[in-house]
Amino acid sequence: MSTAQLPARADDPATYLRDRIGRGDVVIPPYPAVAAALQELAADPKCGSRALAEVVGRDVALAAAVVRRASSAAAAGRAGVLTLEQAVCKLGVAELARVALAVSVGAAATRRGPLALVRRDQWRHALLAAVFAQELAPRRGIHPDQAFLAGLIHDLGAVIAVGLLEEYLGHHPAATFDAGTCEALVHKSHIELGLLVAERWQLPEVLREIISFHHDPTACLRVYRPEVTLIGLVERIITALTSPAGAEALRELPGLEHDERFRIVALLPRVGEIMASFAAELPDAAPPPAAVPPPPPPAARPATFAVDFEVDTGANRAPGRATAIGPTTLEFASPVALPINWLVSVALALPGGRVELLANVLACARGPRGFHIVIAPFALNGPPKHAWFALLERARAAAA
Repeated sequence: MSTAQLPARADDPATYLRDRIGRGDVVIPPYPAVAAALQELAADPKCGSRALAEVVGRDVALAAAVVRRASSAAAAGRAGVLTLEQAVCKLGVAELARVALAVSVGAAATRRGPLALVRRDQWRHALLAAVFAQELAPRRGIHPDQAFLAGLIHDLGAVIAVGLLEEYLGHHPAATFDAGTCEALVHKSHIELGLLVAERWQLPEVLREIISFHHDPTACLRVYRPEVTLIGLVERIITALTSPAGAEALRELPGLEHDERFRIVALLPRVGEIMASFAAELPDAAPPPAAVPPPPPPAARPATFAVDFEVDTGANRAPGRATAIGPTTLEFASPVALPINWLVSVALALPGGRVELLANVLACARGPRGFHIVIAPFALNGPPKHAWFALLERARAAAA
């Protein structure tokens, strides 16, 4: 029975997920054709940039992402990237295949829908995992391409689970569930759905082990322990960087070597560029409608204090104006919307100089001066961290 023929039963979402998974009635996107074609061309030593550009050019979104990525890589030099063939030459075959896979998978993860913000959060997490895994892989004797793919798809089952919950809402228009329930449902089913993806895509055994055991690497087959352990580690790295301690939280992270911590910190400035190269594919800059109601405000919300300085969100956008700062958030008015649940690079024009940092967009709503945006710093470290807390103390003192 097809999805369209399913009766609008009055069951709960957990039962709905179990029934769909049990019947195997789950839509899994096909393995990206362009990525497969690029991987095949990569094995041909006679393949030139023109042939690669022709393959990339078949997908408009991919071609745009490739040019943006190549332009970012060339930003330090004088010569710009003017054509797709130049972009292909700049990136190389391996990077092209990674970008193709990410753009194709991202198209499914970032489509519109009642739970679009939940899916976007999962996709942001997957991209970060892919980037960090690729960075740490060589030191651990793992091929970077394999590590990138593992990071990208290890939690793809969560994206599929969110899609099933959206279908449930389509059959039960009056149904609602809070964010905590949604997260629990996704967590309970994401491994089983991830293994369905692995089966349909005919992924190798090592990737199946990563999908199955990245939450508990000790349970996997010993031969794949290094790969599974790496993905489990990058999961903890992302959690640590999201904490108020920022990059300092990496110092006490079990399993992360001293030199690996420096590699992650050194990579952070590039993370903003990588996320920006995929942000153009996000279907909605302003917040889409949400079927999951926001969580209730905490009983004792941390106080915020008034501030006033320019906030530059890059990409040739007009600057915004900061209005309030708290221990873990900054609020500002912006003439343009920013994508919720996405990492962005921002620059704060403070009296002591320009401070650049990565931040996750927590909220974006229309306001009297364009959009009211709330961001949370991601991976605060070094001078930006000192500047943030100095700014917070000055704002607190001024309000006293």
